[in-house]
Amino acid sequence: MTTMSANTRDGVTVAAAPTALTSRAARFVHRARLVQGDRKNELTSADVLSSKTAMNGTATNRGRSNAATSISRLVVHRGFGICVSAIVLAASAAAVAAETAMMPRVRSSHAYIRAMIEEAAERSETFRRLVKAIEATDGLVYVEQGVCGHSVHACLSLHVTPAGGYRILRVVVDARKPDWDVMSSIGHELQHALEVLGNRTLNTQEAIFLFYSREGMAMESSFETTAAIKIGNAVRNEVGSYAKRKQS
Repeated sequence: MTTMSANTRDGVTVAAAPTALTSRAARFVHRARLVQGDRKNELTSADVLSSKTAMNGTATNRGRSNAATSISRLVVHRGFGICVSAIVLAASAAAVAAETAMMPRVRSSHAYIRAMIEEAAERSETFRRLVKAIEATDGLVYVEQGVCGHSVHACLSLHVTPAGGYRILRVVVDARKPDWDVMSSIGHELQHALEVLGNRTLNTQEAIFLFYSREGMAMESSFETTAAIKIGNAVRNEVGSYAKRKQS
């Protein structure tokens, strides 16, 4: 398991990818299969030819004309079915894109983590710039509660999931820590996410691993970057300064 730690506390590890868009994609595939299933009940050109062959030698021109008409209708009907299938798939992809556009690019299913993301965005200019930079990429970042191992409190999964024209990444955070630690850790890991999303060629787990092997600092069984350390510290300082201003 490869981890990326920050100040021996934050890092990147392999974790399960989110399933929100995966289940949606499964529904789209199901719709396509329904269209294909309908086509199985249609006549095929072989069926028409077999029926024609079964005709006796006294078949009239009218009979041959009817068979030709059946084939013509079959071709039109099949073409219509293909068009419907293409329309369904295009509409499904458009629905994914539209729904994604209305949702934040940095998101969570965990209420407390969502609150920490919102709080960090309010208190830290660095955090706001980071989220805005991610929004300019083709990425979706899920931040969820979990345990990374290797004595780190947060980590970025090396696994990337392509869906609907987006690259989906997953950050895991120990939400049991104090608020300022959680906000700092999320900022740190979002910087790692931006490092990946800023390079469109990083679309597989292997590519990301090789990227950090070249660009990151090896720390035992993990990698680290100077930029992520700086971002995490900046978010922590800005969150602390905001709290002091509020108290004064």
